[in-house]
Amino acid sequence: MNILGNQSRRKGRKVPRALTALFAVAFLFASCEWFSDLTEDGSTEQNSGGSGGGGNTGAGARDGAKDFNTLGAAGNRAPRGLWSDGTTMWAADWDNEKIYAYSMSSKARDTAKDFNTLKAARNRHPTGIWSDGTTMWAADWDNEKIYAYSMSSKARDTAKDFNTLEAAGNHEPKGLWSDGTTMWVADRVSDKIYAYSMSSKARDAAKDFDTLYNAGNLNPEGLWSDGTTMWVADRVSDKIYAYSMSSKARDAAKDFNTLDAALNREPEGLWSDGTTMWVADNSYSNEKIYAYSMAGIVNP
Repeated sequence: MNILGNQSRRKGRKVPRALTALFAVAFLFASCEWFSDLTEDGSTEQNSGGSGGGGNTGAGARDGAKDFNTLGAAGNRAPRGLWSDGTTMWAADWDNEKIYAYSMSSKARDTAKDFNTLKAARNRHPTGIWSDGTTMWAADWDNEKIYAYSMSSKARDTAKDFNTLEAAGNHEPKGLWSDGTTMWVADRVSDKIYAYSMSSKARDAAKDFDTLYNAGNLNPEGLWSDGTTMWVADRVSDKIYAYSMSSKARDAAKDFNTLDAALNREPEGLWSDGTTMWVADNSYSNEKIYAYSMAGIVNP
């Protein structure tokens, strides 16, 4: 590639071939580096810092003993949404069109609890998941809707679907979280969290979070709340942002800033039992769920 030759001829000067080749090589190298940092949806990842692993102390400290390291072996290579009932952890897989189940205590696979009904339902790119214990909802970022499934039979329950996202402009639904009355849905394109009524599925714009953009939370993914604070994973910032549930204002004192150092570079799904925050990582060849202590976050 002669990136200088045409310009030099217009100016009546000839650039030495060696210099032209040098610039061409530099340009190609930079291009390769940039493409290597692209995600599957076209955004670039931050890829700085971190020596890995679990030596952090204080707010958001790693708790590596509670990690799930069994996802890669299970073929769960694109984990997105997380939800647990305290006994089982479910992890949606964006590529395999299914929801995998794992034991919370042993971290072993529990295939009897998998959801294998997503492909037939055309729920082809499941992202966020949330359940009330009876129904499992799974967002689909391609189809701009939230599909419902029976927790017991894993069968579709279309009467409980959310078909109101597209009309609301919620075109790329990601993380889900609900308090049983309202369903909140993160949108990575709109940089906001949309709210919907659980009963009618209608929009409830008064409960939206419109404060993400100004916070720099430009790639919102997983959601989890304790009813007081909403935590939002950002896959590019490599952190979890915190917001007040009542005012929707930022609450930076409750952020998790320890992910990058742990090499948790593509945080997606979130779920917590109030003591530990689990974070799914979608990085290539790093298919796992990281654990962090909530101590110092909930009560700083």
